[in-house]
Amino acid sequence: MAFYTNFSKLLHLNKLFQNQGKKWQRMKYISPIRFHQSIARSISNFESSKRVVKGVFILSYKPEHQQQIYTNDLSKKNVECKNFFDIILIMARIFVIGSVLTGLAVGYIITRFTHGHMFPIILRKSIEFLGPIFIKFGQWASTRKDLFPEDICHTLSHLQKSASVHSWIYTKQLLKAIYGSNWRNIFVKFEHEMPIGSGCCAQVYKAWIDLNAKVDIAQEPQISTFIEIIEYLRFGSLITFIERIFNNNVDKIQRGNMCINRKLQPVAVKVLHPGIKKQLRRDLSIMRGICKCATFIMPKLQWLSLIDCIDEFSHIMENQVDMNLEAENLIQFSKNFSNKKEVIFPQPYKNFTQHEILVESFHEGSPISNYLDDQNTKLQGKLARMGVKTILKMVFNDNFIHCDLHPGNILVQTNYESSGKISTWFWRFIDRNYLPTYPRLVILDCGLVVSLNDRCRQNLKDVFRSVVMGKGELAAEYILEHSSHVSIDPDGFKNAIKNIVNTHLQSRTNVNF
Repeated sequence: MAFYTNFSKLLHLNKLFQNQGKKWQRMKYISPIRFHQSIARSISNFESSKRVVKGVFILSYKPEHQQQIYTNDLSKKNVECKNFFDIILIMARIFVIGSVLTGLAVGYIITRFTHGHMFPIILRKSIEFLGPIFIKFGQWASTRKDLFPEDICHTLSHLQKSASVHSWIYTKQLLKAIYGSNWRNIFVKFEHEMPIGSGCCAQVYKAWIDLNAKVDIAQEPQISTFIEIIEYLRFGSLITFIERIFNNNVDKIQRGNMCINRKLQPVAVKVLHPGIKKQLRRDLSIMRGICKCATFIMPKLQWLSLIDCIDEFSHIMENQVDMNLEAENLIQFSKNFSNKKEVIFPQPYKNFTQHEILVESFHEGSPISNYLDDQNTKLQGKLARMGVKTILKMVFNDNFIHCDLHPGNILVQTNYESSGKISTWFWRFIDRNYLPTYPRLVILDCGLVVSLNDRCRQNLKDVFRSVVMGKGELAAEYILEHSSHVSIDPDGFKNAIKNIVNTHLQSRTNVNF
């Protein structure tokens, strides 16, 4: 009878481990044991005998620890309630996205025959409203003038640096939650308390900090529910405006007193948008569900590996909303380009950085998009060669690749001068008024970074080498060889790649850098 009682307990524990094994493995009273698995198999005859072995160990542990286990089991109801609430939020999100897309379709039909110039603006506002995933798509679409109309690309280009912003009151509350009530002793001054740029996941302020200030960072800051609701309802900007009216003079006097006799450092402060992580997870869950449905309805789409693409994209996007990880990326990029003075990256201040706020060195510059229509073709050529060499170094030399190099993330400093140029000394000897132009690239927003495994890296090298040499068919063979899906028309695919390569190599400037 005792055997069957223990056996039933083992079955019960096995079921619990299957449901909440990961959570239990983090409990301090579960530690590795040496227990022959064949004994567990002889008792339970289960494939998941490892979980049963852990169950045997737990039964032999102290009674108070067993009580924790059963308490954890009872907490399943709370988990189920949370999952139910998440499902409700996902359904609401699907309704919102569907409503906006339906409105866009109706707006396109109406404006097409009346005010055609209004649709790109409506599209941009809709993308901003829908959130980070859609803003990321808009940023990409703005660079593809070969796919989308000129007016749409021009309007969507504002998403590269001027996406929708959250209010100053939320930023102030977050600073207070992370750095304490005396956060003004650290961040002594903010320029206009308005962001100088905003993207899909965060916005950036220019500020001045006291590097000698004592910093005590809270790793899990708590923002009041009231502030979160106000920000969600988009009332934060209104409250900020009212607060600025009543406290403007007092704040100016306080800041003036705080700046006296202090050595301040200008920095860029990058702050995540409120609720960005939860919204990101919900949107990615919706995208994953849509891809599964599409693949189920149209099995031919399996060769696109949509689910794998979404999973990889999810991993990359989740990394982008971790400011500590971006700080590590900046350090690695600076190390990789330490001998390339014409390309620089902001330097993070690690002791001021937390997973929701990144503090980094501030760099002046103009977006590289300002030079696309510049009449100085010599400068354009320099920038193009610098950009290509930078990307090739990331891919083939360092295997540490910036995945978000849209024009808004590349600044150009034209007042940079390379002191080591002999030609500069020569021309200055001839003409004292000679002003050389050695542009320098400042690369920002290094949250999206990937590294290729050895196989993918070799595949890319083979394809790239074949394209540069003008061997389109060989490039196609490499692609087919390493593809996980079999092409139904390999000869047609080879001819298509060959034509593309020949077309783009007719002008040697495409690869002559």
